[in-house]
Amino acid sequence: MIKKFKYLLLFVTVYFLTGCSINYNLSFIDDKLEEKISTTLTGTDYQEGSITTLKDYKLLAISRGLEQIEYKKQYKDDGKSFQINYNYTYTLNNFNKNNIISNCYDAFSFTTVDNYYLLSTSKYFKCMSITDYQIVDSYKIVIDTNHKVLESNADEVKGNIYIWNIYNESNETSVEKPITIKFSKEKVAGPLVTNWPLLIISLLTVVLIGGILLVVVNKKNTKDK
Repeated sequence: MIKKFKYLLLFVTVYFLTGCSINYNLSFIDDKLEEKISTTLTGTDYQEGSITTLKDYKLLAISRGLEQIEYKKQYKDDGKSFQINYNYTYTLNNFNKNNIISNCYDAFSFTTVDNYYLLSTSKYFKCMSITDYQIVDSYKIVIDTNHKVLESNADEVKGNIYIWNIYNESNETSVEKPITIKFSKEKVAGPLVTNWPLLIISLLTVVLIGGILLVVVNKKNTKDK
């Protein structure tokens, strides 16, 4: 129980709250995986003790033996609400060391197989409670990517954005919510970027050639007359 509580505390950290929502964003662009986690304190949760705890707590992106790496942390306080954001960028080689996902699922893997990458978890998401009486209301897990997605079990898909919603409707300590998404190594074509210098040079070349042809044709017509 102590070990489990420690893992849950690593993810949520807001143990003064009676309920909260957490946003988890993973951006997989090229060969980098940028992780962003955020939560906001408002209303009765906006308390000095909770804010101080969030500011001071050291949340680890990677925790493997002597390898201890903290998230970069930023926060905003407008006097009525407090938002804290955690950020860390992984490589393809160290994403399997992700501390948060590893602690919220019994099993988690990110593997490279032939021409695709596969991110998968076990069946149950275990980070719905902080203590026996302190519950997280919901999580929103968002993955965006410039890789072609071959398959996923996302609840929602909006273009290249894949969304999983985890709701704690029964105040359970864990919720059945496995995550699977398979990325092709092939990139999705981005928007066309206009190379203006090249375009201008091409147009000038066309105009110049056209002008030369007109001059030659006119001279030939004049000579024929």
